[in-house]
Amino acid sequence: MAIPEDLGREHARIELVLYVPEPQPEHLNLLRGCAALASEPDTWLGHGHTIPNGQPPSPLFPGSELSALLLMPTVLEPDAFLSDHLTDDGDPVSFLWIVPITAAELELKLEKGLPALLQAFDEGGLSHVLDESRPSLA
Repeated sequence: MAIPEDLGREHARIELVLYVPEPQPEHLNLLRGCAALASEPDTWLGHGHTIPNGQPPSPLFPGSELSALLLMPTVLEPDAFLSDHLTDDGDPVSFLWIVPITAAELELKLEKGLPALLQAFDEGGLSHVLDESRPSLA
């Protein structure tokens, strides 16, 4: 990825993680789309970044309120420690959890910051497993 020089090489390599009850083609397409963004010039993916699904954002899944993505460090302990042992060409590989979010959650993050959104997730009991039909927690 084309990361800013001040970030260092520890952010140069990432693997994207999406926790789902059962993988479906649309989940793989979502992962592929995010991975393709990382190869765009002057683009990089990192903790706290958000990606709307178009302008204005449209649903990621049929009948869903989820219309954007938030990138977070993985929350599952075994995955969180994989980066301690995994390298690619000498660079550590980080894992980012793709969290589909609603337009209201995206607005909350943009207006009040990531901590406010994370607090809403904690209070609402956001599961690490994707629920395409979950309501907004904002």
